[in-house]
Amino acid sequence: MTLDELFAAEDYAAILEQTEKTSEPSELFYRLSALLMTERLEEAMALVSEHRAALYEYSPIKTLKADFEIRFALDQFDEAFDDLEEFRNLPYACQEAEEYMRDAPKRIRKEEKDRLRKKEPQTLATFDDSTSDLDLLSIIAETSAEEAEANIDRLLALIKSKRPAPIRTLALLVLRVIGYDKEVTFAKRGLEFTIIPSGLPDPFADPVDEEAARLMEEESKDPSIAGVAKKLHSNFLLERYPEGPEPWDPHKYAIAFVALAAGYLSVRDERIEELSDDPEVEAIMEKIADMLDAIEPVGR
Repeated sequence: MTLDELFAAEDYAAILEQTEKTSEPSELFYRLSALLMTERLEEAMALVSEHRAALYEYSPIKTLKADFEIRFALDQFDEAFDDLEEFRNLPYACQEAEEYMRDAPKRIRKEEKDRLRKKEPQTLATFDDSTSDLDLLSIIAETSAEEAEANIDRLLALIKSKRPAPIRTLALLVLRVIGYDKEVTFAKRGLEFTIIPSGLPDPFADPVDEEAARLMEEESKDPSIAGVAKKLHSNFLLERYPEGPEPWDPHKYAIAFVALAAGYLSVRDERIEELSDDPEVEAIMEKIADMLDAIEPVGR
């Protein structure tokens, strides 16, 4: 079998055996790929170092990318700068390679900074604009009362930031928990609320919502539907916050979520369809769906 066929068959052991003594650049790239696919990074780096000039002459961009990606995977950032100097001393290959090398220092420093950030867990006191939305959600959710009280200014800044509403809502809830008793302005869904966090209710503790949550499980008769209904309900409560509860009948409120959950799961249930065939339930479903559609996505 050819090396191409062996690679397609994912027979990396055979590729490594067949290319053990080769110095042909095209075959070396197959060997390099096989080493990477089997996570033998140190050997892959040694191969690039030993055959750098030949590989670079054969495929400059592919060689540059392979070298730096392996160095990054090995956390070898000083060595990456050393490799860059070696590449710069090789004969001119193409303009694309020159541009890649020109941008390389910035790329290496960024990769090193990102790697250090991942190794050092961020907190409410240390997150910055480069912190992803998902990471920031976790940071806020795991913040202790003591840490929150020491970083009130950061929570207030988050509330006024352009981060997605779920993040800003969670920051508001943390201020509520620690009893922040000064007036804040909070914008959401085109509305502006002037509120005192310490005076806000627990979004999950309203009696009507608690009863509706209980009835969802009772009326769904299906654990999957009940699970999705409760998740939708939780999302709805957080998106509605800090607005108060609606004066809805708990049973019809629960049926609305059960029907929406069945729809999300593409489940046909005559009993649920019959229960939801009610003008009041349909009106509640419409309002819930609009609220859920308004939730700002949290990016990575």
